[in-house]
Amino acid sequence: MGIAISSVTVRCRDLSASAHFYADLLGFERGQDLGTMLELFAPTDAWPGQVDPPPAGRMTVMLDQIDGGSQDRVDGARGVVLGLTVDDVDAVVERLRPAASGVRLEPTDQDYGVRDAAVLDPDGHEVFLSGPLAGAAP
Repeated sequence: MGIAISSVTVRCRDLSASAHFYADLLGFERGQDLGTMLELFAPTDAWPGQVDPPPAGRMTVMLDQIDGGSQDRVDGARGVVLGLTVDDVDAVVERLRPAASGVRLEPTDQDYGVRDAAVLDPDGHEVFLSGPLAGAAP
């Protein structure tokens, strides 16, 4: 029996701010808008990272706006970490920085052959970015 992740739901306080962060700045494609939920499709043309071969399907990220008084509080420490592979870690961090609630890990070359960074989305969820080292072949 095979298992594949088909979607991840990111609970957010401000759907518009999160949609801007993920769609406009990161490049996710907008799908169905259900009022308090927005379907996003992950781009498929990014650097494949450590995945060989890269997955054939597309992953869906659902943004789910929650009630501020809800027991389902958004808390970056208990929230999701979304791992993304990108072509240029530094460029993506700089594009996200103004809309992010912080940068947890500045772009850093790792001894295992990739460049990593971690940015916090508008609700404090970590978006972990990984890409090729400068000068490395895709």
